Amino acid sequence: MLTTLVTWIPLLQIVAAYTTCDVDAYENLIRTRYEKSQDYTFPVDSGSHRALSATAAPTDFGEYDFVVIGGGSTGAVMATRLSEVRDWKVLVIEAGRWPEKLVSITSASYKINIMSDYNWGYYSVQQNNSCLGFVGNRCPLPRGKGLGGTSLLNAMIYVRGNKHDYQKWCGMGNPGWCYKDVLPYFLKSENFHHTNKLAPVDVKYHNYSGPLWVEQPMPFHEHHKVFLKANEQMGYKIRDINGKEQIGAMPFQVNTKKGRRQDSGTAFLKPVLYRDNLKVMPNSLVTKILFDGKTATGVKFLNNGIEYKVGVRKEVILSAGTINSPQLLMLSGVGPAEHLKEHNIEVVADLPAVGQSYSDHLQVHGLVFSSNISEPTTTLRTSIEQYLTRGQGPLAEAAPTQAVGYYRTRLEKTPGYSDLELSFQDTNDTTDALTHYYNWKSSISSRTSIVNASTSFQIFATPLHTKSLGTVRLKSADPLDFPLVDPNILSDKDGHDFDLAYEGIQLVLNLTQQEAFKKIDTKLTHQPLLECSDVKFLTKDYWRCAAKYIINHNNHPVSTCKMGPNAKKNVVDHKLKVHGIANLRVADASVIPLSMSAHINAICYMIADKGADMIKADW
Repeated sequence: MLTTLVTWIPLLQIVAAYTTCDVDAYENLIRTRYEKSQDYTFPVDSGSHRALSATAAPTDFGEYDFVVIGGGSTGAVMATRLSEVRDWKVLVIEAGRWPEKLVSITSASYKINIMSDYNWGYYSVQQNNSCLGFVGNRCPLPRGKGLGGTSLLNAMIYVRGNKHDYQKWCGMGNPGWCYKDVLPYFLKSENFHHTNKLAPVDVKYHNYSGPLWVEQPMPFHEHHKVFLKANEQMGYKIRDINGKEQIGAMPFQVNTKKGRRQDSGTAFLKPVLYRDNLKVMPNSLVTKILFDGKTATGVKFLNNGIEYKVGVRKEVILSAGTINSPQLLMLSGVGPAEHLKEHNIEVVADLPAVGQSYSDHLQVHGLVFSSNISEPTTTLRTSIEQYLTRGQGPLAEAAPTQAVGYYRTRLEKTPGYSDLELSFQDTNDTTDALTHYYNWKSSISSRTSIVNASTSFQIFATPLHTKSLGTVRLKSADPLDFPLVDPNILSDKDGHDFDLAYEGIQLVLNLTQQEAFKKIDTKLTHQPLLECSDVKFLTKDYWRCAAKYIINHNNHPVSTCKMGPNAKKNVVDHKLKVHGIANLRVADASVIPLSMSAHINAICYMIADKGADMIKADW
């Protein structure tokens, strides 16, 4: 709704004083930007980067010690840490632009920016098992494009994962990635602020001096308090999920600084741009990694219609993300040989796992409920005033999502290992651009999104340890073509992923039957899908049918360049080095070798910090 829409605050700091003219200016600007987002059309390829001359030789861009491809959640941190060595020249090449001040407003992501050129605008190939509720049966795949990457668009939820995740990661032949090894790197970047004094905090598991702020959204909503109380009534502890134990519920911890978005570019890269050994090239699309035999020697990239060639003295660091990193490897001749030959790409290294094992969490939509209590709705002007004075309110939240729970279902055999997440969201605010981008079929949204803005809420069930695997493949050998992404969720042969989703649905329904929810007269508003009218409503068979329409992925893709010792099954080793290739590493979410009990962004920061230390040690 426009009354709670995010605006642009052109100030470097939140201030306690403002004028009516300030609020007028913000309000006028936001209405203009909102209208622009409603009319935005995504490109179908990267043709805007096309070279003006198809025959001109690449222009020499010089030589650097390190070239970091991608300035997103991992690349920005990696470049920041490598440029700490004053003798090393570091170049960052990013396809998107520097974010404008609008991006720093937390809820701008889902309100406006996801329908803009900050989003690559990817959609999957047509699906058969899921995403049938979206127009064209294609899953939306929001990926950030710009300095900050997907941290420009995400909900900034800071969840590091379960210690068992890292014990498995380490046990897959990846020494140095056990929990004791990675925890110091989570702490290194963190700057924790206990903004919700009622929220539990395990102080031994937090740092208070890093560049990346972590805080809790305020004020804390009444519906969310009911959610936490109901968890207690079911026997789950209210605890710091980023602390010693994970199973339980808590108010969210998010990457904001006094309510402002802390994307990776803002937190890490911008403060060090003064370094004369660090150069950032925005609006620049890398088209190929260059090799001499099996040694990376540089890259080609396009900027402002000109093709450039840059050499590297030490290493190329590929941090383009779970979709773009495997695409660029394959375009450069590193990947499944048969697939490359189909596109007449010369094979540099036959690595079958490149673009394989695409893995994502699931998200169950449509679990919407009514209640007899109202969350406050505010006008845009009031929201601006709250933000300016306290850094709180609707402008300081990506969405009205303030609480989360992690649970171990009967399907997970390891004690203490969570395989399900529930996140709680009020419906007193809309996510206009996100809804536009998702493009639900009206026959589905009319049955699953029945809300009264001030009294409704929804609970998203998110199965974590998913088994279904998809792929990233080339459409052609043209680097300007978007890749073909097939998430392939809900496709595992033994049905584990649906069973886990069903466990999540049942937990949500049981949770809302607790006394805390009964006191507010909670009722499920989800109506039977017409597509599932031949089965009894709310039975397992009903949810099995509905799953194809209301379940999609949760925008946490990993594993397309997965880490492991076997070059036939993996892409990088435990030091992030591409198997069989010298002077080339991959450092982003694509190397994560398993489905984590986490939100992935925090892990990307950890990978960058740990990877930078390994590179420093090697050189």
